[in-house]
Amino acid sequence: MTRKSKLLTLFSFEGGTGKTMLALNMGKMFVREKKKTLVVELDIFNPSYQYLLNRKVEKEKYLTDWLLKRNVSDSSEHESFDECIIEHETGIDFAILEPVLTLNEINNRYTTLTADTFLDFLMGLIVEMKIKYDFIIIDCPSTLNIYSVNALFVADKPILVASPNLFLLKANAERIAHFLSLIHISEPTRPLYISYAVFCLK
Repeated sequence: MTRKSKLLTLFSFEGGTGKTMLALNMGKMFVREKKKTLVVELDIFNPSYQYLLNRKVEKEKYLTDWLLKRNVSDSSEHESFDECIIEHETGIDFAILEPVLTLNEINNRYTTLTADTFLDFLMGLIVEMKIKYDFIIIDCPSTLNIYSVNALFVADKPILVASPNLFLLKANAERIAHFLSLIHISEPTRPLYISYAVFCLK
C-alpha cells in the first residue's frame, strides 16, 4: 500500500526560536500516533543533532558525506539514502550532519554545493524516503538561503517558526512572500502560502 507521506519544512529567520525542539517534539508526537517518521537535519551552519541525541555516530553515517556526493556527475555512484539513517530509541529515525566548529570549516566543506546540486539532493531524498515514511521533517538553517529556499520548494507543508517579534516579522515578510512566489511560478502545484506559523516565547 502506498504511503500518503507528508514532507514538513521547518524554517525561521533567526536563531533561538525553538525550531529544532519543535522538530523533535513533532517527531515524538507522530511516533506516538504510530507514524513512521524521519527528521532530517539541514542546518549546515549550526549542526546540533549529534549532541541532542547524545550518541556517537560513525563518520560514514553522517548525512554530510552523502550530501556532498551529489556533486558526482555519475548518479550510479550515489549511495542509498538508507546509509545515513540513524534509528533512535525514541522511535524516530534521523539523518544528521557532521558537527563543525568554525565558519571557515563550513565554507570549505560546502563550497562546491550549488543550489541545483542541493535541489537534486532533496529530490533524491523525497523519491527514496516518501515510500518508507509517513512524515519527513526537514530542519532548515535559521536564515533564508539556498538550503532553506529549496527545502521550501519541495515541502508539502512549510512551517514558519518565529519569536513574536512584530518588527522582525514585518522586515522579513516581503522576502518570504518573494521566495514563495518564485516557488509557485516555477512549480504551480507547490503551495503559495505558509501552512503554519509557530510563535515561540523566549
